[in-house]
Amino acid sequence: MAKSKPIVLNAAEWIPAAEWAAAPESIRRRYINRVRELALARKTSEINRGIGADGQRLRPVRSRPDGATGPPLSPHRPESRTRLRLRGYVGKGHVTLTWTHGWLTILTYHAEGAGHLPERDTLGISPAGLKKIQADARLFWRTIIGGRPAPIPAAARPPRLPSPRTPPGTIPLAAQPLAAKSPHLAQFLRTPGAPGPPRPKAPPKPAPTR
Repeated sequence: MAKSKPIVLNAAEWIPAAEWAAAPESIRRRYINRVRELALARKTSEINRGIGADGQRLRPVRSRPDGATGPPLSPHRPESRTRLRLRGYVGKGHVTLTWTHGWLTILTYHAEGAGHLPERDTLGISPAGLKKIQADARLFWRTIIGGRPAPIPAAARPPRLPSPRTPPGTIPLAAQPLAAKSPHLAQFLRTPGAPGPPRPKAPPKPAPTR
């Protein structure tokens, strides 16, 4: 028998590397915990429906002496060990699903069809299930970071171009031929902000007579 392997989801790889690196540890932790919840819910759903790791239905059981009618490897539904012993653990950037009390080893026997057992592989999440988990996880990530992408590093930003506006007090290039023909008109063609002729001083007010 091959070594029993739990289900590992490298959830950090589902997020752009720049966003993951820029996010605070508290945001990363919330995200990983959410992926754990999504993965447990999806795996439980697939167990309840008798769906294997490949997304296909597990080989049916012909009959059981105890009369249980649940799906393969979960005949007693919530009371079955495939359900009761399923656990989810979080790491820095990944989630691990496994089974406790040696049940992972038993499920490995079933996955390989060891001995007289029919082959029934539940040691994985179906392709459709994994795609759904990833979509929901990315949506949750966008929600907790406020829908903002990671800031662009300063070195990657395009340089700012100088303003194309004509400096104050100058004549635009298109109007220069007309200004050359009429110096009087030129003063009206200058852009705002040009210094104009000095204003005449107001005459002093006469002193009041007594």
